[in-house]
Amino acid sequence: MGAYFIIAGPWDSTGKFEIYRWAGGKAQRRKKFSVKHLGDYHPEGDYHFTRRLVFTKSQILSDDGNRAVNGIPGKRNLGDSAPKMFRSFWLN
Repeated sequence: MGAYFIIAGPWDSTGKFEIYRWAGGKAQRRKKFSVKHLGDYHPEGDYHFTRRLVFTKSQILSDDGNRAVNGIPGKRNLGDSAPKMFRSFWLN
């Protein structure tokens, strides 16, 4: 694939995240992805899909530990692990 994907942002939910793709090397510039809804997510990881070793798209995973579930603020306070989950979105 020959590229790095960088998720840049704070360790907690207090700031803004940005996502970049970088081919590596000093001469290469990073490409910033424009994601309109990124402010609603807290990216924690990504998964890259390729076809014949060529990048096709990425799935960005969001850890929403402080997001309310079933009206209860913060999943960490739920006790039961069943409603705890990741959200994700696609990046082409």
